[in-house]
Amino acid sequence: MIVGGEHAAPEHTPDRPSWTCRACRQTWPCDPARKSLREQYTEDPTVTALYLSSQQQDYLDDTPNYEIDHLYERFFAWVR
Repeated sequence: MIVGGEHAAPEHTPDRPSWTCRACRQTWPCDPARKSLREQYTEDPTVTALYLSSQQQDYLDDTPNYEIDHLYERFFAWVR
C-alpha cells in the first residue's frame, strides 16, 4: 500500500497461514498487537477474548500440526 508516495508500514496483524506478524515477523499476537488489542478493548476485555477465540480457531484451521500446550499462553493468558 502506498500513501503519499511512501510505503505504509504494515499493521501488527497475522500473516496467514504462517501466523507471524505482518509488521515485525514475530509470532502473532506479538507484543505490539497485544498492546493494541488491550488499548482498543480496555473497557471490555471479554470482547478481546472473543476476538482471539475466533483467531485461535483460524489458527487451528491453518496449522494442522499445532502444539496444544501453547495455545492458551499464546492467545489468552495475557488478556486481563
